[in-house]
Amino acid sequence: MNPAKQDPADLDLIQKGAAGNEPAAPLRPDEFTDLMLQLGPFEKGLHLAVAVSGGSDSLALALLLAEWVAARGGRLSVLSVDHGLRPAAAGECRRVGEILAAYAARAHLQPIDHHILTWTGAKPATGIMAAARHARYALLTDWCRRHDILHLAVAHQAEDQAETYLMRRAHGSGMHGLAAMPAVRPLEGVRLLRPLLGIGKARLMASLRQRGIGWIEDPSNASLRFERVRWRSRPNAAADLPALLDAVGAAGITRDKTEREGAAWLARHGHIDAAGYAVLDRMALNAVPSAIMQSVLRDLMYMIGAADFPLAPDRLAALLAQLGMTAKGALTLAGCHLDWSGGKIAIYREAAGCDAPRAVEAGEIVLWDRRYRVNLMGPLPANAGSWLLAAIGEWGLANRPVPQDVRCLPLRARQALPALWQDGQVAVWPRVEAAGLGPQAELGRQKVAVTELPQFPRLDVAFLPRQGPTSCGFPVVRPQKRII
Repeated sequence: MNPAKQDPADLDLIQKGAAGNEPAAPLRPDEFTDLMLQLGPFEKGLHLAVAVSGGSDSLALALLLAEWVAARGGRLSVLSVDHGLRPAAAGECRRVGEILAAYAARAHLQPIDHHILTWTGAKPATGIMAAARHARYALLTDWCRRHDILHLAVAHQAEDQAETYLMRRAHGSGMHGLAAMPAVRPLEGVRLLRPLLGIGKARLMASLRQRGIGWIEDPSNASLRFERVRWRSRPNAAADLPALLDAVGAAGITRDKTEREGAAWLARHGHIDAAGYAVLDRMALNAVPSAIMQSVLRDLMYMIGAADFPLAPDRLAALLAQLGMTAKGALTLAGCHLDWSGGKIAIYREAAGCDAPRAVEAGEIVLWDRRYRVNLMGPLPANAGSWLLAAIGEWGLANRPVPQDVRCLPLRARQALPALWQDGQVAVWPRVEAAGLGPQAELGRQKVAVTELPQFPRLDVAFLPRQGPTSCGFPVVRPQKRII
């Protein structure tokens, strides 16, 4: 399969800068080095992964990274995801490997490690772009964790950043959402790096042209069925880019300031338990500005509820109003269960929204419900095929002896923990390190039998949420200048 031919509009972009009035120069090695160093520091013997679809942006990033890593004696692994949505996708992924191999040989680089990851299973009838994005990141981060790779680079660039801003503004996002994409983001045990957020597409295509490399066009990137493509196709898109990036930067600075204040408040007045729930000082929360209150609740609920997106500003404002109107109450929202009474607010994962039961194997390490790393240690009995990993829930606690480290937890926290089930009942309880030591440890205590169940096999559970409790230090990109 040959790289797609570039159409006249692409060639025009190469001749002009993003603003349409300057020639687009290839990205120089020293410029790219500066962009990467601002995302560090990086460890010795660096092994970095990059996601590459074969389009101009990701292919340019892969080649720039290959040269940058080689100059530092490191290693690069290139990961291509076949979503199984188009018949041509598998061939395009293979073509990526061929392009990289040919370039490495011609540029006298070490061979570039290339892997194809495949999204298998049924595909949803609606929301396919969101589902594909979730599956893609799950495949990428899982591969990185299994190969002990900390850094995963992706090729979001200046136009992508501007489109994200426009989409979020149209959907009513506040400053939190209008800050768009950060240059560094922790994601499921991996550091997601976006070194190109201040670089326009024209410069990336010029970088490929300079190296004599063509690229592959995904036809879905031109389909007006998708919202992002409609924003991309708007009139005067190139002329609007500098102003939009300035707006993103301003929103990012505001978000960073608010989140630093929220993180400082959380350190003084909040508790995040190792079992996966949080407790806040309600009176102290009511004493801070609304923007900080929203920042704290948004990020904590995003983390504990394992949601795809944080709560919108209007829903957060409604929640704060409800918390302020009644002395005592409870509700479920965004995958969380909130209880408040007296001077405390407790935020738990809603057990009914946890991951569906799944089969597990001895020695397997599972990222469960986007919040826990579950390590199944020790052999399973001979009939291991009937063992399932699932939330404890209300039924799992019914008429069962509960171990001490689970028994000391609030009821809602117990229900949202994973356990090993067999024949419709909990057979192996989780071992949760340092659990239940928070201010609400007595809340919801049940009378249960003290008898301990034998821990064979053993289920070690560590709270490792997909998102952190705060994005404090939100990295703001000032295009082609610096990262604050």
